[in-house]
Amino acid sequence: MEKVCIVLSTFNGEKYLKEQIDSLLIQTGVDVTILVRDDGSKDNTVLILKEYAEKNGNISLLEKDFGVNFGVAKSFIFLLTTAAQMFPKTSYFFFADQDDVWLPDKCSRAVTHLPNYQNKAALYFSRKKLVDATLKPLGRKDYIRLTHTFWDYFDRSNAFGCTMCVTRPLVDALQDDRFYELQFLHDNYIYRLCLSANIPIFYDDAETILYRQHGDNVEGAVKKPNVFRGVKRLFSLRKKPHIIRLTSSYLLKNRSDILDKDNRMILELVMASYKSFKSKFKLILLYNKQQNRTLKEKLLRSLTFLINYN
Repeated sequence: MEKVCIVLSTFNGEKYLKEQIDSLLIQTGVDVTILVRDDGSKDNTVLILKEYAEKNGNISLLEKDFGVNFGVAKSFIFLLTTAAQMFPKTSYFFFADQDDVWLPDKCSRAVTHLPNYQNKAALYFSRKKLVDATLKPLGRKDYIRLTHTFWDYFDRSNAFGCTMCVTRPLVDALQDDRFYELQFLHDNYIYRLCLSANIPIFYDDAETILYRQHGDNVEGAVKKPNVFRGVKRLFSLRKKPHIIRLTSSYLLKNRSDILDKDNRMILELVMASYKSFKSKFKLILLYNKQQNRTLKEKLLRSLTFLINYN
């Protein structure tokens, strides 16, 4: 069976943690190792983790900086890069949140979707089944909008960490990456890095986890967009960081060595467009040439380029 490693970062997760760990332990068709670190919990989370680790030989607690509050992105990347060093024979790595429930074939589906990629950088992600705190289905489908082009970079990321699988070469590419210092979420950053560098992304339309919506999620499920909500969101971002521009700046400064040439040109236009109308119109023209974008999408994205809400 294929060896896989699940990295789990916890923070005050006692309420749902046992259900989640139980679901990780019954993954089928793969040989699972779970590496866990706590990010500074004040409840009984650590006691639960120690209890599970004592009873299950495939669960390891990462002792280095255990209980130190890194924040979610740094905690997960610290786990991920350490796991790659600790388990050199493992090719596939997964992020697990503390409050979901994984379906038994989640890991094996990911491995199946990544044939012959043990030695190549690649990303897999899937759809989520939306449920409430008691795991009751919410009656709406997880919204995924993909065109499978670089221009997905400008949309809100569909790739949630809890559905991701990354191959070892992609983990290796993240070893010295310090994107978390700019408060980027690890899943958003990895997704946009892959788009920018033309690293293969495999999407699985199956629902592989029960994704709890309970009010305390770091990031909730995406709702199907409409023009009214999109415009409203633009103005709600007035005092917030412009994540696309910040990510573009970071990639150009720190990961230029692996960026695709054409995609790098678009990112450079993004940065120039903040002060250049010529660059704005170039971006708008390029975006509007995309045949797999709707008129509503083109109008809304053109507006974001014009008013620097990227």
